[in-house]
Amino acid sequence: MSLVIVNSIICEDVRREADNKVSLVGVYPRREIALPKGELFPTKLSSLHFYLQLETLEECEVPIKFSARSPSGPPDLYPEIDAGPVRLFTEKENILNLHLKDFPIPEAGKYAVTLRIAETTVPLDFVVKEGQAAV
Repeated sequence: MSLVIVNSIICEDVRREADNKVSLVGVYPRREIALPKGELFPTKLSSLHFYLQLETLEECEVPIKFSARSPSGPPDLYPEIDAGPVRLFTEKENILNLHLKDFPIPEAGKYAVTLRIAETTVPLDFVVKEGQAAV
């Protein structure tokens, strides 16, 4: 199976509009999440979306697995979780929106997030920075 990741975005919310448009709310530029000034660790993100656009050359049903690790490593925040299967189509836009509620943030640093779609591994790493004063 040939799978192409057209786009991957990390944001706070994904909304499907009445006219079939998609609104991405609270997109994290450069996959950097800056916590509000004064917020203490550990904390959590109440809503975290991994939004992907996929293309495939063949219609198929594929397994989806997700895992996440904090900057200091094991134990994993999320050991590999079975999040599928999902059906992909050749002539349609394939959207995968993985929504996590109350994502734990024990510390600042780089979070290693991996999404496996069949044999394709998609790194969705992001960085959490300590809060800074608004400019």
